[in-house]
Amino acid sequence: MKFTETFKYILTSRFFYISLLFLTLFPPVYKNLPIRIDYTLDSCLPQSVWITYKDFNPSVHKYVLFVPKKDSYTQKAKYLLKYVGCKSGQYLETRGLNYYCDGSYISTAKKLDMAGKPLSQFIFSGVVPNDKFFAIATHPYAYDSKYFGFVDKSQIERGASPVF
Repeated sequence: MKFTETFKYILTSRFFYISLLFLTLFPPVYKNLPIRIDYTLDSCLPQSVWITYKDFNPSVHKYVLFVPKKDSYTQKAKYLLKYVGCKSGQYLETRGLNYYCDGSYISTAKKLDMAGKPLSQFIFSGVVPNDKFFAIATHPYAYDSKYFGFVDKSQIERGASPVF
């Protein structure tokens, strides 16, 4: 069976709609599932559908779903989904607008956001502290650790793998 046929079958099945109703009526159950499907409307990463999982040990180049610290850019965001660019024990260095982890380039900050407002840059050169992560995205204007700094391990809710 082709993917499109399978997808159409799923969308027309009663089980799918009963499951959807159950998850809508009982969000705490869905939130605590060990593995679930999540989606993002954010364009900072090319993927929009993700499989997320509870038991997760963050490492470099792995995706994480975390609760952001609230500021003017994240005040309405329940979660952010980024990938780990640098982790505890690695050497993070800021050179101008560029960021390097253990000497390898990982990202570049912008001086202005897409609306033309100035952005405060997180500047750090040293070993990433214990239980901290530098979380980044692929979009050049993504709001990530280049601006809000380290993500604490306690903020991370789930690991994530892209579906499409």
